[in-house]
Amino acid sequence: MSRTQWNFHRTDPQFRHTSSRDLRENLMKWGLDTCTKFARFTFDEQVLSHEYENIVRSFINSELGQGFLGIRPKEKGLASLGQTVKIDTILLDPLPCTFTDLTFLEKLNQHRIVRSNGAIAGCFLVDHPDIEVNDKLREVLVCEDSENYHIYSPAERNEFLFHLFTHLVIGGELCQSEVTIDAYLEAAKILYKDFVSVQKNATSGEIEVRSRVYQVARSSSALKAADGTTIHLYQGKDQTHPRNATYFVVDPGRKTLTGVQARKMVTHLKQTRKRRGDVSMGYGRVGKHRKHPGGRGNNGAFQHNRILFAKYHPGYVGKKGIKVYHKQPAHYYKPIVNLDTIWSLVSEQKRKNVPKGKLPVIDVVKAGYFKVLGKGVLPKIPVCIRAREFSNDAKRKIRAIGGVAEVLKTKKH
Repeated sequence: MSRTQWNFHRTDPQFRHTSSRDLRENLMKWGLDTCTKFARFTFDEQVLSHEYENIVRSFINSELGQGFLGIRPKEKGLASLGQTVKIDTILLDPLPCTFTDLTFLEKLNQHRIVRSNGAIAGCFLVDHPDIEVNDKLREVLVCEDSENYHIYSPAERNEFLFHLFTHLVIGGELCQSEVTIDAYLEAAKILYKDFVSVQKNATSGEIEVRSRVYQVARSSSALKAADGTTIHLYQGKDQTHPRNATYFVVDPGRKTLTGVQARKMVTHLKQTRKRRGDVSMGYGRVGKHRKHPGGRGNNGAFQHNRILFAKYHPGYVGKKGIKVYHKQPAHYYKPIVNLDTIWSLVSEQKRKNVPKGKLPVIDVVKAGYFKVLGKGVLPKIPVCIRAREFSNDAKRKIRAIGGVAEVLKTKKH
C-alpha cells in the first residue's frame, strides 16, 4: 500500500551554484528576480517509484508547500496560523528529464538561428499575444507558426531542461534580452545542475538523471479545494500564460523535493501603481530621474569612474605596443606545421615509390605551409624536408634521424 503523508523540512543552505553573483545579476536583467522562486525541502522517509506523485500531492497539502505556492486559508489574522487548505484535486503532468548536457541546442546552429560566434539572429517583430518576439531564438521557442518550430519534436519540447531554457529566454515583463546565447546557456546549466541529480547506470555505465519532475497542469482548474472552490496559483485572469509555471523535482536518493515557480508580473502589483500621485515617482525632487546621470558610455574614466576602471578594467586606458603604419598582412603570412603531422602530407603511394639510396622529400610549401615547428616525434626514417623556415627544435630532431632541413629561398617580386 502506498503512502500519502510525509513530513517536510526546509533545507539550509538551499543550493550550491544558484546563489552566484553572475546568475543573480542575469536574472535581474531578464526580469526574473521578482517573479521566479525556487526552494528545496527534505522529507523523512524513503519514497518508492510508484509514490512520486503522492509525495508531490502531500507537499502541496502541507504548510510548507502552501507557503511556497502562496496559498492562504480564508481566515485572516491569528486564526489562520498553522492552518492549511485541504486540496482534493491536483492535476500533475510528469515531465521527462533525460538530458544530461546541452547538445540538443546544437540544432540552433545548424538552422542558423544562432551564428557560429554565439550571436542570436534577429527577425522582424512578430505579433505574439503574450510575449515580445524580436529574434529568431524566441520565435523558434514560442511561435508555432514559425518555419523553424518543427526542428524540435514534441518529446524534446516536453523535457524539463527545454522548459527551463525557454523560461530564461522569454524572461519577465521587463526583460533586457541578450544579443548572444552564452549567458542563457550558462544560466540553464547552473540551474539544471542544482535542480536535478544524476547517477551512473550499473548495467550500461552511462550517466542518467535520477530525479523525477512533475508540473502542475496549466489549467485554471488544476487545483480544487475540498469544498469545490478553484484555487488560483497565479495572479491575474490568465492562469495559462506562458510565463506561469510550477515544477516539482523529486530526488529519491537525497530525499529532497525542489519547488520551482515562475509567475507573470500583473499590473496591480507593479511598483509604478503605488507611485501614482507622487510628484517625482520616488526618484527625488533634487536629483531627479535623468537618462544618463553619470555620462554616456565610458565617460568619467579619469574622473568619477576612475576606481571602477582601475579595478575591473585594468589597462583599458593608454597605449601598448608598437604601431605599424601601412601594415601589410601578406608579409606576415606564415602558416605552420609540426613534425608529428608532417608525414600526413605524403601519400602512401609516394612513400613506397622512393628510389633506393635517395631520401624521401617532403615539400611543405606545396602543401600550403611555410614554417616547420618541432612538436612531436619523427619516425626513424631519414627524410628531406623543405620549408621556408625551421624552428631550432625542428632542425635538431630532423638531423637526429639523419635527415635534412632544406631552407627554400623566398621569391622576390
